[in-house]
Amino acid sequence: MIRNVTRQYFAIGNDTAGPIDRPTVAQLLQLSLEENGMTQKELAKRIGVSPSRINDYVCGHAEPSLKVASMLCSVLGIALALLLGM
Repeated sequence: MIRNVTRQYFAIGNDTAGPIDRPTVAQLLQLSLEENGMTQKELAKRIGVSPSRINDYVCGHAEPSLKVASMLCSVLGIALALLLGM
C-alpha cells in the first residue's frame, strides 16, 4: 500500500513541462517514518539492522540493498518500486 508519501512528491495534474523530480530514498524514508510515527531506532529493530545503518539511509549516506529495501517497504507501507525509483 502506498501511503501519503507519493502525494507529497507527485501532484496529480501537474501542469509543469518536463519530467517530475523523483524523491530520493532518504526523502522517502524520512517522510515514511514521520507518517508512521516511528523512530529510526524502532525501524532498525523491526528489520534487524543497526540504528546507525538506518540513519545512513535517512541521511543519504548509503542506500539499502534490495533485501533491506524490501523489508523497509514492508514495515513502512510503501511500494518497493517507488523506493527504487521505478
